Amino acid sequence: MDKRILIGLVLGLLAGLVQYFLFPNATSLNIIVNAVLGLIIGFSHTSKLPLKHFVVAPLIGLILYAVLAIQNNTAWLDELATGAIFGLLITYLVSLLGKKMG
Repeated sequence: MDKRILIGLVLGLLAGLVQYFLFPNATSLNIIVNAVLGLIIGFSHTSKLPLKHFVVAPLIGLILYAVLAIQNNTAWLDELATGAIFGLLITYLVSLLGKKMG
């Protein structure tokens, strides 16, 4: 397994735990969605994509957080913005840590 996949998974779990304890309306599904988001972003860093990772990651975050918005019946724009921001944050940290550890 590539280190970037593991880095993405760990960063996603950490982001999920931070959300779970920081935001009052967060559920345990936030931890799972962030772990999946980090895993997908880490996996996308191992392949050659025609689009840049900084374009793909917010889109993945938007899609996964749309599921959270439907599940939790919360504000759409808030969840979608959070997904895009966490997608950008995770992809930046995966690329940064992947270069330092690689």
